[in-house]
Amino acid sequence: MVLGFNGSPATNICMSLYAPNSGGTAMYHNCTDYPCCGASVSTNQKLTIAGTYTIDVSESANATMPYDLSLERISPAPTDASLTVLAKNTTGQVSPPTAQEAYLFAGVTTGTYQITASMLTTTANVCIVIYQPDGTAVGSGCTDYPCCGTTTSVDLTPAINGTYVIVVYAAGDDGTVNYNLEVSCLTGTCKQIPLTCALADALSYNATTGLLTMDFKFATPVAATWNGWLVYQGKVQSLWSQSEPITEPAVTVTKAQASVAKSGVDGVLSTLTTSTGGITCSSWALVNTK
Repeated sequence: MVLGFNGSPATNICMSLYAPNSGGTAMYHNCTDYPCCGASVSTNQKLTIAGTYTIDVSESANATMPYDLSLERISPAPTDASLTVLAKNTTGQVSPPTAQEAYLFAGVTTGTYQITASMLTTTANVCIVIYQPDGTAVGSGCTDYPCCGTTTSVDLTPAINGTYVIVVYAAGDDGTVNYNLEVSCLTGTCKQIPLTCALADALSYNATTGLLTMDFKFATPVAATWNGWLVYQGKVQSLWSQSEPITEPAVTVTKAQASVAKSGVDGVLSTLTTSTGGITCSSWALVNTK
């Protein structure tokens, strides 16, 4: 959890975390210490009780205070995290100031990995923390601009096999920054998390209205472009092409197309593609349009 200012601070702000049925006793409480020693407050907490937790944000003195608050799951690996591809650069942005960006890679004990982050803007330094599957931090680093460079690297030989989480944030949690991130296999044998997705279509056709209905089971672990085509009598007609963000877990999406050519048996081809990986998955389904 990260709490920070969003604008000029008139006073300090505080964050308290309450467990279910806490009886009013906070399991965590802390405040910013501006202008002395920080414009944000953050904490990692292991939640041991199932239920609804409460985060209370308050000011240390009577004032109107705009703020930002972010929450990221570390273990189990968050479903909104992006998958990294070994030796492939990823460009991202931390914005607003208290944001956290999460990435995943498959850590195995047979390899040594190098995780590198670099600044693309000099508005703030960029930091990374690497967590092993049980949520334990096993490495961290920040760039040190303008003193000592715009790149930070962590070399890691995993102690256990599993999915590792990289959290990227702006130093001090009080700025925005554009960055590059890369995970490379430094030595040994490393493993790549397969970029898999789900795209399954069920078709139905209304001969009276000429309406083709397509019900998709849709999931993608990376941002992709979703394309769909109608295939009939040796012809291909584009139905849609749209950008899709990370979508996990799978969701059901319904699409409809009017005035379908009544040619007998028609097909619908749909694909999810990325700019670097090509087609990650596809679906092909047939429907009788007589």
